[in-house]
Amino acid sequence: MLPVEQVFYQVHLQAGAWTAQMIAATESVHRADLTEIADWFSGSEKDLALRCDPFNLFFHPLPSGQYALGLIYSVRRNILALFQQPQPLNVRVLIVSPKALLEHGNHPVALIETLRQRQQIPFVSEPPTQLFPFVPAATPLPVNAALLETLTNRLGAMSLAQLTQSLFTAECTLFTSKSVSALSVLSALFDLLPIRYRPELTFSSDFFFSSKNSFRLSGFNRLRQRTVRFMKQWGVPVISLEQGNKGSLETLDPWSRFVYQLLQTRNFDFLERHRNIGYQQAMLSPVEMQPIIWDTLHEVGVSLSKAMLSGTLPDTHVSATDFPTHTLEELRCVAAVDQLIPMLTVPQSTVARPNSDQRLPDRFPQFREELAELETHLVRVVFGDKSVQENVKRVWTSLLPQLDEESKEQMREAVIAAIHAILVPLDGDAGQRILRHSQLLELMLFFLGGRNVGEVTENQEQ
Repeated sequence: MLPVEQVFYQVHLQAGAWTAQMIAATESVHRADLTEIADWFSGSEKDLALRCDPFNLFFHPLPSGQYALGLIYSVRRNILALFQQPQPLNVRVLIVSPKALLEHGNHPVALIETLRQRQQIPFVSEPPTQLFPFVPAATPLPVNAALLETLTNRLGAMSLAQLTQSLFTAECTLFTSKSVSALSVLSALFDLLPIRYRPELTFSSDFFFSSKNSFRLSGFNRLRQRTVRFMKQWGVPVISLEQGNKGSLETLDPWSRFVYQLLQTRNFDFLERHRNIGYQQAMLSPVEMQPIIWDTLHEVGVSLSKAMLSGTLPDTHVSATDFPTHTLEELRCVAAVDQLIPMLTVPQSTVARPNSDQRLPDRFPQFREELAELETHLVRVVFGDKSVQENVKRVWTSLLPQLDEESKEQMREAVIAAIHAILVPLDGDAGQRILRHSQLLELMLFFLGGRNVGEVTENQEQ
């Protein structure tokens, strides 16, 4: 565990220009880092945009090879707002080494939340006269499954996948959301990236834009047309995260598609297992700040899609060098995944489908909650998660007495079509393939209630 240095600035806006004054710093902060941070907060109002409602958390590398993890918050906000004067800002910056960041899972949002809960970085209006380094306990937090579940429900899996996609297609992106905080979205994105790639995700949790340094992502809740015009002037895309943003799988790169598949199936246990392997592997090797080639995540995305489909995970950390090329079997498995999920959400004409093009809960609104639970468990089962198979049977058994014969047949058709879509292209090791086939056939027989499997397969093909 390495000490974390600190530096404190006050930033003032006068005569249309921002100026940064260093108030205090610990002794071991590199001079080049102090100059760099001061330069970020100095310049004309046109070239430097700052917001902090109620605070702004930002993350960016420094010349020394360390990282700046900073908090921006207002000074005497209510009094100054009353007199409509430009309000000065406090900027408290933690200087975090790559090793210290790795000890916290390369997750700066989780690190700052841990420090705030322990009151190691209090919000104080009066500037400190002296700062001291401190050593945070190395406690990497697990994947925040509850947060991922909440954001998926409110924003949709496709919205988050498209935001992830922006990491590959744009140097910096601005995103907005009315229903959730920008900081919660950023925290989720770190959970959705491998340990090795996380330090490359520089960000500002509120609107912080400078022509001197660009963050990969900046977000805020209230969308202003002036801001949109300003960002378009700099060629920065603005993504509005909204419920119902469907998009298209064809527009996603392999890693973003994997993110969509994982969120849609709520397979957060798989994500946690992948994170643990990545963390253990990273702790065994030296950590250096080297340029990341984001395209290598394409290979990893395909490999993990296949692993999630089969319900297994490699014993070693998945990297691009482990999977230099895609085998035909891998591509077929990933294609099967791409077909399965849209079948339960949006029309998909390339695979066998039930008569209706709507989700089961929309077709039977009186059983919306039960059917939504059934879909969630069903998708996880066909991905190879045997632990929820009993949940599928439990929900279906509870629903069955409440349905008339026509509804039973319609629901059976929808479920069988979903299983059939993945049963046909399933590939891999012969023993595993036979086992997966038998599990899916058993589930199919359960829904058929004793009808002949061959008869249903023939009907689906017709």
